[in-house]
Amino acid sequence: MHQGRFELAIFEARRAVEIKDSARNRLQLGKALLAAERPLEAVAQQREALKRRPDYAWAQAELGLALLIAGHHEEAADAYQRRMELDDPPSFYMVLHYHMALQHLGRDEEARRLLARHAGRAEESWEHHLLAFHSGNLRSEELLARAANECQRAEAHFYVGYQQLLEGRTQAARQSVEENLKTKLYCFQEAPFARVKVGQLRKAPR
Repeated sequence: MHQGRFELAIFEARRAVEIKDSARNRLQLGKALLAAERPLEAVAQQREALKRRPDYAWAQAELGLALLIAGHHEEAADAYQRRMELDDPPSFYMVLHYHMALQHLGRDEEARRLLARHAGRAEESWEHHLLAFHSGNLRSEELLARAANECQRAEAHFYVGYQQLLEGRTQAARQSVEENLKTKLYCFQEAPFARVKVGQLRKAPR
């Protein structure tokens, strides 16, 4: 997506908030800001959404994602925990992102139990493959081999790269995430995450 389209989406979302300052419009503005790689601004908007509707599960999940992308892992884990306490069942991907936040904090056993507890959220075969990968039961090359289309392959490169990053393999992580960006696909929700993370990895010492 061209940068101009991000700015247009932000402009339209801000206009919607001016017309009606609702939780939903604040959430959409936060999502637009996150897509434009502005996670801290997205955090502020999701918090505004939650002020207007404290039980807004979607905004709580988006807050967790924006905090995770911004590198505020403790706050991200707290936001995801609050999301888990709401009535709506969490999405499979939200569980994965919560798992990643816990890994950043060294809470590996808690992360393992989280995946085991929510294994039933993996309703499609691709989600089962992602679950197996994050559980340590599928190697990175096996995950890539099981991608059925380019969107899944892009997603696989991202998750492989992120696990490499968590393992301290910075250069391998950079290569994997850059493979994701080479696809120029935005059909998966981690796209802004990948763009922010590869920018950080490019600045990391070799």
